[in-house]
Amino acid sequence: MRLSSMSTAKVLFGHCIRVSAVLGLALALFVPPALAQTGTVEGRVTVQGTGEPITRAEVRILNTDIGTQTNDDGEFVLLNVPVGRQQLRVAQIGYRMGLLELNVRPGINEAQEVQLGVTVLRLDEVVVTGTAGGARRREVGNSIAQLELAEAPDPPASIEMMLQGRSAGVNLNLGGGASGAGGTIRLRGAVSVSQSNQPIIYIDGIRTRSEGYRRNRPVSGYTGRGANVQANPINDINPEDIERVEIIKGSAATTLYGTEASAGVIQIFTKKGSAGAPRYTFQMDQGFAQLQPFGTDGNPYLNLKPSDYANFASDGTLGGGQCSALVPNQDCSWLRNGHRQKYSGSVAGGGEDMQYFISGAYQSYDGVLPNDTENKVSTRGNFSFNVAENLRVDFNTQYTRNKIENTAQGNNAHGLTLNVYRAERNYFGSNDPRDLRKLLNQEIHTDINRLVTGVTVNYTPKSWFTNRYTVGYDLAHQELRNLRPFGFVRAPGGIIGSDQIIYQMDFDLATRAGNVVVNLALIPRDAFKRHLPEVMSVFERGYAMGQLAGVLRAGEKLGDTVVPEGMIGFCPVCCNLPVLRPRSPLSEGRPEPGSYPDRSPAVPAGTCPAG
Repeated sequence: MRLSSMSTAKVLFGHCIRVSAVLGLALALFVPPALAQTGTVEGRVTVQGTGEPITRAEVRILNTDIGTQTNDDGEFVLLNVPVGRQQLRVAQIGYRMGLLELNVRPGINEAQEVQLGVTVLRLDEVVVTGTAGGARRREVGNSIAQLELAEAPDPPASIEMMLQGRSAGVNLNLGGGASGAGGTIRLRGAVSVSQSNQPIIYIDGIRTRSEGYRRNRPVSGYTGRGANVQANPINDINPEDIERVEIIKGSAATTLYGTEASAGVIQIFTKKGSAGAPRYTFQMDQGFAQLQPFGTDGNPYLNLKPSDYANFASDGTLGGGQCSALVPNQDCSWLRNGHRQKYSGSVAGGGEDMQYFISGAYQSYDGVLPNDTENKVSTRGNFSFNVAENLRVDFNTQYTRNKIENTAQGNNAHGLTLNVYRAERNYFGSNDPRDLRKLLNQEIHTDINRLVTGVTVNYTPKSWFTNRYTVGYDLAHQELRNLRPFGFVRAPGGIIGSDQIIYQMDFDLATRAGNVVVNLALIPRDAFKRHLPEVMSVFERGYAMGQLAGVLRAGEKLGDTVVPEGMIGFCPVCCNLPVLRPRSPLSEGRPEPGSYPDRSPAVPAGTCPAG
């Protein structure tokens, strides 16, 4: 019995071993290969010699699509790294490239400490060359300048200010100090007499508008009777959203982008998220704009501001003041210290499969002239998705709304500055501020709504075969309004000008196999454009005043003219008859009846009833 029991036990034990082996084999077959053949690599990147952390350094496993960026403490984590011998590459602008040999084991590996030395030649930087993939600077025989926002001594107020004086051959001609005025950018000067001399601009690989927006000028009469300023589309970008700017000049740009790029190329790369906890930033800027003396010693502001101007009189009472006030005096100033304020914030973060960067900004700038203001709101969202090991999708979107109001200036008989400069020899024959103030009773508005969005797909089936597909859409809607109300001192009949312009689209496909590059681009400039230059005449001179009788409401017709919303007012020369007139603080003080008897032949002076 004892022997029989032992034999039975041995048989049962043998069966248990076989069953366990079968179950173990079955479980092994169902375990995902990634869990059995991958490991996690983590570490920290610091500056050689000082030990300071290097933020936003690119950390990547060579010959794979596994990579990330370091956080604010210089730390990084790489998941699902294949086991075995691997090469870890660490790169950051301004530092020598680091290459580390790893022996990756399953699970969490020993933390790696990578130290990068500071470089001066910067030949190992990865730059974008118009091809599907980046290349190191030493591999490119072209002139490429790279600007880092982090290297700017002070936060730039605009992209133009960021480019000014930062790279050889980049010239910025400012368009003036008026609100919303932009400049012209030239790379190595003018290069063509038949094509545009404005460089081509790319934002995150999307071809965008580079030519300036249309000037806000009236569509009838002398076209110089406007603000005579031009906004630059490059200033629609919030400088705090930019990571770096690459500038390609001369024949190098023509070689990479074609003859249309003979004036150069400016590539703007915005910030992106990285794996880690959300990181919040907030910035507030406050300041003021002040016009510096530009005239002679005896008349430093050319009558815009008295040379002995003081806010307070010698007896301590308020003196001087603003000429744009309802009751100006002879010692007033047409200039002011324009308050400038800006508020911006952002959040960035994400995981290994998705990273994000979201930002928003609001700015309000007052100019030095009475009617100059600019209010801008911008927002951006950059999202990156690691769909597969060899497939990455980037989605970038920017929206900007800019509302600009200007004072009529320049060589403009209806403008303020020209008449103030000429003093008694102006179009009034007087330098009395009470007369000149009437020139402020006009509105020059520019509203710009712009959307730039695009998707970039990077597909790398092999380490030597790279594909990049970018489709983008740049839509800019510009509305120009130029109003001289009925009864305006220099145009009694009144003028309303209205323009609406819609500007473009972009498509790009690039394939790279080894050193062979194939580019296919379709860029229909101004793919859809609508231009409405037709002037809506308020009333022509000599229009029969009898047709003005009755109460008009917004939306009703007066002859062939539709009364716009909010434009009901009263005419100073037609005895309180309802006419088109802007509702603004500057138009509330009505001039006395009969002030312009020679400007309205239909209503002779002295015919208005008393009261």
